[in-house]
Amino acid sequence: MTRRHDIAASDRAAAAGYAKHSFWLETAGDDLTPRPRLDGGITIDVAILGAGYSGLWTAYYLLRRDPSSTIAIVEREIAGYGASGRNGGWCSAGFPVSLPVLRATYGDDGARAVTLAMNETVDEVGAIGRGKGSTLIS
Repeated sequence: MTRRHDIAASDRAAAAGYAKHSFWLETAGDDLTPRPRLDGGITIDVAILGAGYSGLWTAYYLLRRDPSSTIAIVEREIAGYGASGRNGGWCSAGFPVSLPVLRATYGDDGARAVTLAMNETVDEVGAIGRGKGSTLIS
């Protein structure tokens, strides 16, 4: 058996295990085969560690800002494997600090800015989910 065959067999086994990890991965419509490892250096503008929500959103907005940017998203497993893949599929404008605490700490304007930003974020997630610009990340 060649090493290439061993890697392919282990990739198939890993892909089968990934599908059982979460409903999102099970229904993603991808074969979940891990992408090739980086075996050396690459030249890029930005490296992002982690292909969860934070990493993918960061790449999305960097590319939206400058489509000529070269970005590498490095993930130990596969996209959506961690907490992002186990998310219940909801999006909330909630913030882990109460409005009175925000007001006391940052004043009325600061508290208002946080509240508005959180609400706008939910709208933005919805817009992106409806397909606006979704081809930027492949």
